[in-house]
Amino acid sequence: MAVILLTSPLWLPALLILLGFKALIDGRPVLFRQVRLGCDGVPFALYKITTTPADYRARPADWTDHDFPPRTRFGQWLRRFDLDELPQLWNVLTGEMALVGPRPETSFHAARLEQDLPAFPERLAVRPGLTGLAQVRGWRGDTSMARRLESDLEYLRARGLRLWLTILLRTIWVELAGRPSVVRLSVIVPATGRRVIRSQSDFQNS
Repeated sequence: MAVILLTSPLWLPALLILLGFKALIDGRPVLFRQVRLGCDGVPFALYKITTTPADYRARPADWTDHDFPPRTRFGQWLRRFDLDELPQLWNVLTGEMALVGPRPETSFHAARLEQDLPAFPERLAVRPGLTGLAQVRGWRGDTSMARRLESDLEYLRARGLRLWLTILLRTIWVELAGRPSVVRLSVIVPATGRRVIRSQSDFQNS
């Protein structure tokens, strides 16, 4: 939390400017709110800058691929640099999220993923993060949830100041580069042979 407060003169004006541009270019709503699972499975409201058209309505079972969900041109630019995630710094300030940790999922997808990946609930042992080990390794969006879970659990076992700083620095590097194409491998889980749905962390605005 101290890091967020100390850097607020940098990110707060940037967030306000982005919200203003969003309202001018795309209109309202400017913020997207969705309930996700936090530490110990406690629900909380996650916030993002809206990147989809005003008339778009997400369904619980939706997930992202190359062409879905639809996004405005400004929304596509926000997503390229993950700038739509900036409002989640509020979630960090309120203690619902951390800067580093597993990305939060909805209860719908957490339940579905647990059917294929029994260890999935172990991610709830810590606060979800704005970024994480899985994300800096490229396991995000339309990628393998099994690989993402492996990275999340690895973070839980090895978390400490050194790893925390490494993930933050790698995140900054990736974002400044404009988030290159993520790793794209099969999403078939070897243990079950069944296809696993992708992450809610890239739905609607993510």
